[in-house]
Parts: sequence; C-alpha cells; structure tokens
Amino acid sequence: MPELDQQDHPLVLLTGASGYVGGRLLPLMEQQPVTLRCLARSPDTVQPRVRESTQVVRGDVLDPSSLTAAMQGVHTAYYLIHHMSDLQVIPIPVSTITSLRSRGGKP
Repeated sequence: MPELDQQDHPLVLLTGASGYVGGRLLPLMEQQPVTLRCLARSPDTVQPRVRESTQVVRGDVLDPSSLTAAMQGVHTAYYLIHHMSDLQVIPIPVSTITSLRSRGGKP
C-alpha cells in the first residue's frame, strides 16, 4: 500500500529534479497536496532548491537497489531522466519502473 504522510498526502517521487524539466516541475509539485521525494545522484545539488518538507534521497535510476529504496511507499513516480535526443516527460506507474529495471529494461 502506498505511504501517506501525517496529513494523508500521497508520496510522490520526482527524478530529474536538477534537470531542465524536473527543475521547473519541482516548485509546482511542492505546491500540491503531496509529500514529495526527489531522487538525486548528488543530493547536495538538489537540497538547496527544495522546501524543508521535500525529501531528497541519494540514488540513480540505473542502480536498481537505490531505485527500489527510493520508491519505497511511493504512490506516483515522475521519471524525467532523458537522453538529449529522446525527451519523454510522462508519469510512469511505480510497478512498471520496478518491473522494467529488474529485467534490465529501460522505461
């Protein structure tokens, strides 16, 4: 069951918060009734950009164990990691990301 905070807000994972699109989505997500968690390879880069209530966790979408840990209790995940030639900005169900990564796939 997805984790809810004390105010019954769903936990949302945002990847790519230090990037162009994710960096613009971050302040918009912080205004929503959600508990926001950002996955970052370098949390020190993201931490100064977020509100105190936003969680920043170290991880990499290419590292299945860190991705699994970051997605613990997550209701919705926004996967905003891309190659410069292949930008995709869509919410992907957590179960889809986990399943793909466990088989070595790419969302």
